[in-house]
Formats: sequence, C-alpha cells, structure tokens
Amino acid sequence: MFHPQPGWEAVLKTSDLRPGDVVAWEHKTETSVGHAVIIAKAPEPGPGGTWLIEVFDSTSSPHGDDSRSADQRVQMLESTGRRSGLGHGQMVFITDPTSGALSGLRWSRKAKAITVPIAAGRPRS
Repeated sequence: MFHPQPGWEAVLKTSDLRPGDVVAWEHKTETSVGHAVIIAKAPEPGPGGTWLIEVFDSTSSPHGDDSRSADQRVQMLESTGRRSGLGHGQMVFITDPTSGALSGLRWSRKAKAITVPIAAGRPRS
C-alpha cells in the first residue's frame, strides 16, 4: 500500500501519465528491491490493457530500444560487462481493466509480465 507524500500528486491512471512523472515499484529479488523510472513521453495504448511508455532511468538491464547499448559514454560494469548509467528505453506497463490503474509491467516488449506493487506520482511545485 502506498501513501500520499508531501510534494507529490498521485497519478492514478496509466493513461494520465505524462513526461516528468515518476513511476516506482517494489520487486524484491536476490539483487533488487525495486526500481523507479521517469516518464519521457506520453503513453501509447497497446493491446490487452497495456501501454508502451518511453522512460528515463539508470540500469544495466536494457529496456526495448535502449539508448545505452550504443552510447560509448556509459560505464561498463566490470562484474557483468553490461553498460550502465542514465539512458532511455521503452517499457510496457499493464493496467487494471476496471480502474485503469497501474498493476504490472514488462521491462521491454518481449519481457515476461510481472504484477507488482506500483505507484506513480507527479512532483508539485
């Protein structure tokens, strides 16, 4: 359960996301506790309650059409040989068919879908 925080406005529907909004989720694994991205472009509707969204983030696991794969300025991680650092790519977000709220994601179009606690917000000035 996520709770409203001072300085943030909740974005309740995936269709209402816009550039600059932040989406964060909890996904505990051996190497991760979750992730956060900044929305780069307005969401594009996809099939079956999905939305294709370009995001900015810092990761060594590339998204679809990820900018890090060709950017020679990004850092190479010695432990994995992957490129890391700030970049952008495409993710798929999944919505609840009734409410339109975020309910899951795919790291890229071809990745497996996961259902996770996920929230979106917009900084207030």
